[in-house]
This record gives sequence, structure tokens and C-alpha cells, in this order.
Amino acid sequence: MDLLYLVRSGLGIPDYWHPYLEVQKDFLSGTIGRYPISMDSKADYPGQLDEDGIPVVRWGEKKEVKPSPANIILYGLGSHDVFIRTRAEQYHQQFVHVLHWLERNQTPLGEGVGWLHDVDMPVYGLKAPWFSGMVQGIALSLLVRACHVEGPERWALLTQQTWKSYHVSVEDGGFCRTVENGVIYEEYPGPELDCVFNGMCCALIGLWEVWHSGLIKNAEKDFQNGLRGLRHYLPNFDYENWSLYSLNRCLGKSLLASPYYVRTNAVLAQVIGLIANDSEFYRYGERWLKLHKSIVKRLGMSLRIGFDRFSRAPSILQFDKAR
Repeated sequence: MDLLYLVRSGLGIPDYWHPYLEVQKDFLSGTIGRYPISMDSKADYPGQLDEDGIPVVRWGEKKEVKPSPANIILYGLGSHDVFIRTRAEQYHQQFVHVLHWLERNQTPLGEGVGWLHDVDMPVYGLKAPWFSGMVQGIALSLLVRACHVEGPERWALLTQQTWKSYHVSVEDGGFCRTVENGVIYEEYPGPELDCVFNGMCCALIGLWEVWHSGLIKNAEKDFQNGLRGLRHYLPNFDYENWSLYSLNRCLGKSLLASPYYVRTNAVLAQVIGLIANDSEFYRYGERWLKLHKSIVKRLGMSLRIGFDRFSRAPSILQFDKAR
């Protein structure tokens, strides 16, 4: 996160890393199609691809080249969605490249598998390697589409193994945290409750899709447990006429979402409201979208967020600079 990020976020100017998201309501049709939120822009990666056609990401100020599982999988989801819309073979090949990357890079996680982050995140108390619930969620969503487009023969087992990773606790090296009313699938599974809103929503969407597709009917229980956990904390994310990014207290105060992520949270809250038939989630989504419409509010919050993070936890900013 730097000055340009803050300005673009406040002005509402989308880029590859923070696209303009909308709900794609055709996902409620009962068939496997596009991802529930718009992903097309993720199909055209602006940076370097490696020899296997996989996006290269450079992390932090040292610009270290390390895999970013989330960005790679989002590239695959975007490629799938553009292929479904256009039937252009280029995007089908990009989709397949990412599926093969998942095969090559899977790592055992409990009775299942996952995709490692090999980057320390001291501000969240994370030492590499670690697994992310968001990554597992979008991987499930990608694999559901692999079974639909490419056939289940090759991809059903990896889909099931990915689902099994949801059962590994944070204490055992996974990302599932038991809370009073259910569970939280942590994007950043540090020692304390974090609950990144967008990451948790993506974890739930993956479970819902693998359940509703008929591939893993037992995933319904995990979806409902996670839904109860997130519903319990939902009011906490509505903070000072804005939205929190997560419940982390790494700044010594509430971690406000940038304007980019307020819109992301709003759209994802609406999706969760639709798939769970839960009007409370949908109402919060509508509220956050309304707040996001004010450019004065967006710019003011960008300045406040930038000051908070630069002054209290500069290391949190490195990961917004990944390119």
C-alpha cells in the first residue's frame, strides 16, 4: 500500500489487483458456470508468466519471486469465466495451466492437501510455511469447474482432498479455527482470531459450490459451521459507517478496509446472503455498497487508513505491493 494505492482506492479506479466486482446472479441457476463474483479481468495478467504459463509475483521491497497461490488460482478462475463467455481457446489453455500447477504443487495437509505460502507475515504472527483458507476456498471453486469442463476422472480426487483440508485446525498447522458459534476458516491463521471477511467468504463459497454441485455432499456441514461462525461476527465488521478488513488488532485498533475492500466485502456479503438465504448478510452488503458510493467518504477513509498503517504497522503494507 503506497500513495498511488490510496489515491486509486479512494477514487474508485480499478486495476488488475483490485478489479471492479459485481455479483453474477446466474450462479444461482443450479448449474456450474461463472464464479459468483465477476472474475473476467483476472484472465489477462499484466505481468510476467513463467515457462508453464503461470503468473510470476514479486513480493515486498526486495521483489522476491515466489508463488502466490491466491493470485495463480484467481488467474485460473478468471480464465475459466472468459472461456465460458467467449469459447476462446487461449483462456481454456490458461485455465488448464493453473489446474496442472495445482497438481504439481499440492502439499499434504491433514488427510487432505493444500497450497503453501512461503512468505513470513510477522504482523499476523505467521512464519512460512502456512496455509490459507481463502486459497483452499478458491481452489475448491476452480476444481469444481475442472470437474465440469474437463471431466471428473482426473479432478474429483484432488477436489475431495482439498475439501478434507478444511478439517485441520490452526493448532495443527491448518486454517480451521473453532469459535463459540461455529468455525472460522482463516485466510491468515495466526495465533489469534483474524477472520478476514473476504477470505472467509471465499472459503464458504468453495464449500457451497462443491456441495451444490453434488461432488461432495458432506461439505454442507462444513459450510453451515462456517456460516454460523461468520454470522456471529458479522455485526463487528460494520464499524464507524464503514467496514473492517478483518478482526485483527495488529494496529492496536480496528483494521479498517480500504475502499477497494469495502466494495469487495459488500459484494461478497450479498453473495453469502443469496446462497444462504440470509437477509442479514445481504443487508450489510447493501449498506457497505451505499457507503462506498461517496467519493468524499472514500478519500477521507483512504487517508485515515494510510496514516494508521504507516504509523503503526508498516510491515503490513508490503503485501499490498506484491506485483
